[in-house]
Amino acid sequence: MKLKGFGISNYRSFDEEGIILEDLKKINIIIEKNNCGKSNILRFLHTLNSNIKDFRNFPNDIQNQHRRNGTPSKIIIKLKGSELIVQQDNLRRFRDWNYNVFLNKSWNLYYDLLSQEVNLPEDFENLSNNQLISFQGRYSSAPTEDLKKAVIENWSNKIKSIIKLDFSDLIYIPHLRVIQEGHSFGDSNSSINGSNIISKMFAMQNPEIGHEKSRDKFNLIQNFVRELINNPELKIEIPYTQKEIVLTIDGVRQPLDAFGTGIHQLVILCSALVIHENSIVCIEEPEIHLHPELQRKFLNFLHKTKNTYFITTHSNTFLNSNNNTSIYHVKNDGLKSTIQLATRNDTTFSILNDLGYKSSDILQTNGVVWVEGPSDRTYLLQWLKILTPELIEGIHFSIMFYGGRLLSHLSFEKEKVISDLIPLLKLNQNAFVLMDRDGFTSKAKLAQTKQRVKAEIGERNYWVTKGREIENYLTKKSLQGWLNLDNITIDENTKLENLVPKSAKIKYNTSKSTYAKQIAEHITIDDLEILDLKTKLNQLIKTITSWN
Repeated sequence: MKLKGFGISNYRSFDEEGIILEDLKKINIIIEKNNCGKSNILRFLHTLNSNIKDFRNFPNDIQNQHRRNGTPSKIIIKLKGSELIVQQDNLRRFRDWNYNVFLNKSWNLYYDLLSQEVNLPEDFENLSNNQLISFQGRYSSAPTEDLKKAVIENWSNKIKSIIKLDFSDLIYIPHLRVIQEGHSFGDSNSSINGSNIISKMFAMQNPEIGHEKSRDKFNLIQNFVRELINNPELKIEIPYTQKEIVLTIDGVRQPLDAFGTGIHQLVILCSALVIHENSIVCIEEPEIHLHPELQRKFLNFLHKTKNTYFITTHSNTFLNSNNNTSIYHVKNDGLKSTIQLATRNDTTFSILNDLGYKSSDILQTNGVVWVEGPSDRTYLLQWLKILTPELIEGIHFSIMFYGGRLLSHLSFEKEKVISDLIPLLKLNQNAFVLMDRDGFTSKAKLAQTKQRVKAEIGERNYWVTKGREIENYLTKKSLQGWLNLDNITIDENTKLENLVPKSAKIKYNTSKSTYAKQIAEHITIDDLEILDLKTKLNQLIKTITSWN
């Protein structure tokens, strides 16, 4: 999908002003309370796709009108002026002359699906003839009215081509269910059905000469099922009858039907998503029949496919994906639906409240690694990614912050609850704590709070940095790459902010999280051979593995 945003107007719960989904990513999560209108986004896309050859067939009955107002539905396309300027040699001198005028101007162009006409931006009437010339390819000079007609025609054709390019290949899945031979997802016209998937998997399992790469798709499905069943030796087989999927586990062959509904659903659905590439896939409430661990694995699998996804959900599990994902919060005031891109913490908390979740629900993962703050998390994730990329945050572990001095208010004592401490092991029995040593030298005595935490959590479940703080695990090479400087001197007691020359205008302590992400890009496997870093990482990896 090439569009970074689109909108909907005059469709069901969306009024004349409409809504716009901006900053579209590979995975777009749409979340709300019940009956606020989130499913209308997927219905609109499905209907648009069904009428992609002739938009005039787009339904304009009472059911699809906003409050039965008699107004046709529209799609909103947000384009920059520079994207609408015609690239033609005979108009190049005009285009170049006016290019900067439109480079940063963004317009929401409303395209009427029934009349196939474009609603013009407010300042269209104020465009000069020279500016109008830049937007069309018919005239290098002409009366104003002719230029306007040519511009409108050009914009209409441009928008129509964008819609057809992006929305012509779409799969709509109203809800998940067990798919067997002859049964399809959603409506009867769906190209995804049990027989269809099994026959295509058979072809991928036994590719013709010259189509060996299709076997890679089969292996992707097989690896996913191995992860689902937690058996690295599992094998998928499609018998010659092509009527079922067979799983071989420890030498025993079983049909997919022998497994639970959640496993059955995911295997069929994920197989379909590998077979159908470069599509827009609309899925309603994929959490049905899937417990949180399967939801996380499904979300992780989507990132390995080649589709763009629009997913409606009531599950907070889908909020945990921050990799190439946008989250949209739909609300309804009783008259219309509105939508907001969730980009701030307060928006996220509002979403969780709408879904009825408590903060403790978020902590119920296999185990929690407690670190002081966001920059510590950034470094730790980079180190773990280098050593064990198969361990995934949100599936195998979570990272939570205790915030430096707040450590004194936390307790890992299981049996007794100290009055002013928060019993973290009551939230999650599996915990590991990473703490800065602090102190000016390696011989400095560890603070009393950190000694208490060590005693409470156990010898194998804590890590006190050998250097003064976690930043002392950063090597000279990675820091030189970040600063683009030579001759940096650092030891296990050096504070990072003291390394940065004033000329660099970098104040590490004021934006640690931002700078940590920049530094992490320069960390490689060779940078793990410093102090006791690799030893402690292996200790942590062993602990996380035991949780799983």
